[in-house]
Amino acid sequence: MSANHEELLKELRVNLKKLYSLYERTKSEKHELLQRNADLEELLLERDNTIKELEEQNNTIKIAKALVTGEDTHDAKIKINRIVREIDKCIALLNK
Repeated sequence: MSANHEELLKELRVNLKKLYSLYERTKSEKHELLQRNADLEELLLERDNTIKELEEQNNTIKIAKALVTGEDTHDAKIKINRIVREIDKCIALLNK
């Protein structure tokens, strides 16, 4: 029976080493995935900001084009008024 117990203990040690190795590898993979997720979230924010900037530039170009060509002056005035209101809101928030 003693040999059987020794064999079981040896097998248990081997299994524990395998389990610990698997745990360490999984822990490392988790860390890598969390870092990659953080990098991707940062990239997403950068792209969102780029999109917003490009949309603002596009709106500015549309307004400028409308003012230069004289077409859709009503739309241009509406957009300019909207921008002025946004600027007024920003100034009001800064003054608080």
